[in-house]
Amino acid sequence: MFDEIFGKITLLLENKSTKVAVLSLIIATVIIFIILLLLNAIKIDPQSNLPEISLSGNLQLFAACFYLTLFFLIWFILYLQSSKEGVDVYAQVREKLAGYWVVTYSANTGPLSEKIVMPPRTIPCEIRINDSKKLEMIFSIKDHPIFADEDRQIIKNIAIRHNEEAGYNMLFYYVTKRTLQPSFASYIVPEAGQANSDTVEIEAFGQLTFNIENRSVKKIQGRWFDLNGNNSRLIALLDTKLITDIRNENFQKMRLSEVPIHQKYFDADMGSIEFLR
Repeated sequence: MFDEIFGKITLLLENKSTKVAVLSLIIATVIIFIILLLLNAIKIDPQSNLPEISLSGNLQLFAACFYLTLFFLIWFILYLQSSKEGVDVYAQVREKLAGYWVVTYSANTGPLSEKIVMPPRTIPCEIRINDSKKLEMIFSIKDHPIFADEDRQIIKNIAIRHNEEAGYNMLFYYVTKRTLQPSFASYIVPEAGQANSDTVEIEAFGQLTFNIENRSVKKIQGRWFDLNGNNSRLIALLDTKLITDIRNENFQKMRLSEVPIHQKYFDADMGSIEFLR
């Protein structure tokens, strides 16, 4: 029976609201005790050797009311503070990331030419906080040699973690169907069961780091990765087309799944990515 009672009391004390109330009670009691000491209102009973409060009836009523008011005031302040801290520890970090950025990213090396077939690209990006208080990256894709123009390529799966040794880590994950440039889609034979080859599924992952300096974030940098291999296959296909043009050979269309990519150039790591503003 006593174990059950003790267990319920322990469980109650583990509750956040209960902890705040107990702490408020302790703080209010200490403040009242100090005030009574300063007023010389605490005496020692010579018979029991215990402290007793030496106040008139009206002062005792005032002290009791003041004690309750002080307790509820302290409890309210602590409750608001604990609630604010518990809502979102990264809210201020997200606010520092929000805004307009210029993003430069590199692609993979062509497996046949062993050259960079697509130079590092620079595109505009907006990082914003959505209605759910989460970060979103909105890219504007223009004049890409492989993909069709897209004003709002949105990445919603973004996570931030604090790293005590190196500032903050930012991770993003993105999977979607991308529309290809019509001229580039003409190089691809549709997969079995598909009517056309003008779209392809892209799956990417980014691992970035940043620091807060002078209360702001000026640079985010890291690497981005091709998770399903289609980015690498598209670049390999572009490389194959460029090689056949240089050699003045006929280009044979192929399925994207059959595009040859060498392990040396397909390790998922597509290259660097940097955000500046």
